[in-house]
Amino acid sequence: MISLAPQTTNILIMKKIYFLFAMLCCAFLGTAQKQMNARLTKISHSYGEQEKTTKVQGTMDASLFPFYHGVASGDPTSNSIIIWTRVTPYNDEEVTVSWKMATDPQLQHVVQQGNFQTGDFRDYTVKVDVTGLNPGTTYYYSFTALGKQSITGRTRTVPTTSVSQLRFAVASCSNYQNGFFNVYDRLAERNDIDAVIHLGDYIYEYEEGGFGYSSAVGRGHEPTNEIITLDDYRVRHSFYKLDPSLRRAHQQHPFILIWDDHEFANDAYVNGAENHQPATEGDWNTRKNNAWKAYFEWMPIRDNVQNPNQIYRRIQYGNLMDLILLDTRIEGRDKQDDSFLFKIQNTDLSRFSQDEANKFLLKSFLEGSFKMKEGKGAISQEEFDALYAKLLVYMEASDWDAQKLEKNVSQKEWNELRAEVYSKLQKVNLQENKGNKTLLGETQFNWFTQQLSNSKAKWKVVGNQVLMMPVIPLELKDTWNGYQEERERLYTYIKDKKINNIVVITGDIHMTFVADLPKSLLTYNTLFKTGSMGVEFVAPSITSSNLDEFAGFTSSFLNWLVAAFNPHIKKADLSNHGYFILDVRNDRVQADWNYVNTIQTINPGQFYSHSYYVRDGEKFLKSANTASTLATTNVPVPAPLARTNATTETIDENAVVVIGNYPNPSKGLTNLHFAIAKPSQVTASLYNEKGILVGELLNDTVTEGLYNLEYNVSGLPTGIYLLQLRANDAVISRKIIVGQ
Repeated sequence: MISLAPQTTNILIMKKIYFLFAMLCCAFLGTAQKQMNARLTKISHSYGEQEKTTKVQGTMDASLFPFYHGVASGDPTSNSIIIWTRVTPYNDEEVTVSWKMATDPQLQHVVQQGNFQTGDFRDYTVKVDVTGLNPGTTYYYSFTALGKQSITGRTRTVPTTSVSQLRFAVASCSNYQNGFFNVYDRLAERNDIDAVIHLGDYIYEYEEGGFGYSSAVGRGHEPTNEIITLDDYRVRHSFYKLDPSLRRAHQQHPFILIWDDHEFANDAYVNGAENHQPATEGDWNTRKNNAWKAYFEWMPIRDNVQNPNQIYRRIQYGNLMDLILLDTRIEGRDKQDDSFLFKIQNTDLSRFSQDEANKFLLKSFLEGSFKMKEGKGAISQEEFDALYAKLLVYMEASDWDAQKLEKNVSQKEWNELRAEVYSKLQKVNLQENKGNKTLLGETQFNWFTQQLSNSKAKWKVVGNQVLMMPVIPLELKDTWNGYQEERERLYTYIKDKKINNIVVITGDIHMTFVADLPKSLLTYNTLFKTGSMGVEFVAPSITSSNLDEFAGFTSSFLNWLVAAFNPHIKKADLSNHGYFILDVRNDRVQADWNYVNTIQTINPGQFYSHSYYVRDGEKFLKSANTASTLATTNVPVPAPLARTNATTETIDENAVVVIGNYPNPSKGLTNLHFAIAKPSQVTASLYNEKGILVGELLNDTVTEGLYNLEYNVSGLPTGIYLLQLRANDAVISRKIIVGQ
């Protein structure tokens, strides 16, 4: 039996009386069929032809009722951790959810437990900050509501004393409609990590068929429109978390999360975004607040009581590592300059031969970097033409092959020419970056530098959204390269304070980069070990388009470009999708890159690619021959994939389940998000508060799966309505408010 807070009892009684009255009226009054404007869309989470029979289990597993979105945990400290779930109730009443945390996967040795009240005011999400825990300990947890128990999750607190090894999976950029989340499945299978660090772009804001959509994959987005309203963002988060691969990863590991731009809109900054048009999409701050609220409702991240919506923070892992997490997107960022790189995105390269395409791209990138077509160039056209002509001689001599460039060309002459490029670019950048443009904002910048200088840990690992390294001659204005004065301030601070052992981990760019962090490419020297401020490891995307997929450039050309101009970049992979394992020890930090075989189908394959490490006290990377391994054999037991009492706690296979109705109240288009367990005759009808049928939204045979029913209430008078959804013998009703 559900125990409700006293103040809600009378309200719930009145709601029940209203619904009983409305249901009686529906049975006897107004039977005329009035067709309303509505559109039914099936939501695809399918595994493909080979697993069609298990499709419903993969999308809306009836045995998970009412916790279809699974469980999650995150933001560990030494004595606390966030646990999360979402309950899908029978109706729109508030629900009391109980939770417990134990030291064993059978949940017999309970150490903490409690209750949490949820409702439509927070989209029926549940987020508990469990305190009073022991450091460096694995725990198991679950939730109970409506007489049913959730699956069991596994999580872990951080250690406080001497720590010899830490291991994390680092990932980013998971665009649902660009591919299957095979990376999440591989993470769920691992039993050798302390947590998953997700560096942002956890969801994408685009409409179905928008950026990243792959017809070869056939996965769309829900809602089908670009997300703007609070309800849009809530539904998109719900849609992603119904994915079984993501659900399994959250079940097995705590996540440490920061957002990037797509949790809001592409290339977001404080006062706007590239993918936000105020004339048609409304006020940016309203949209930003909608994204914030949905994010903190749907993610296992700790709320900041003093500074709501602030995510930059530090997590201390004993004396071995401080994890310093930044917000380079929303907190303080000034508007980034337009990047010339994306102005040539739509160029049809197929009309060129490969040699002509390479010349066109090289010249275009250089023109963009030197601002030649914008009248801002710090060098003359004659200087530019002479420099480009020199470069072409070397490029053609090496046949556009970086290895041949090293063998066939005088390295002394090439280094001199490369230094000329750096010197001229520095001249352009000094002119362009005047004005103290900020990426972090002054408050966060000061906080960040204080964290670096005050840290007592051996390693300072900085979780950061965008590239800190330069990539010559790619004009990446959305990265730290577009805010060079602030990067120079940071590097000067690190140098003056003699801060060592800085490791930056980055997402966003959808590609692998492994690099030293040069203060200046003119003074950077690997032979004499000078000019580096630290190292940077960049995670590939989980599914999001790589640069070759996005802009049509060949990976061979991009690899040549990176290798030819960037001696600080030790490794680049511009085409594979995957993650890396960050292995932290007293004497070194190593990153091991693992890639999945494909994202176009569900596939269990992955392969190890390469490893790089940095030693204690050094600032230059070295290649490792093998991947790191967990030093101990004492590993925690995984959480059971199914809930322990699933055989006795399933729901009627005829049932229809309503995930949510958004927006509510509504003046126009609204959506009913629901699931059907097996092929059924489904009707959806709308009644006014007198019980009179005002419109039929759906009357059709529907196969099993997830659905969205979009309907328009703009023609209805202001008031309270009852939406009744019927599938076989199952009936669910929802109160709809029109016109507020």
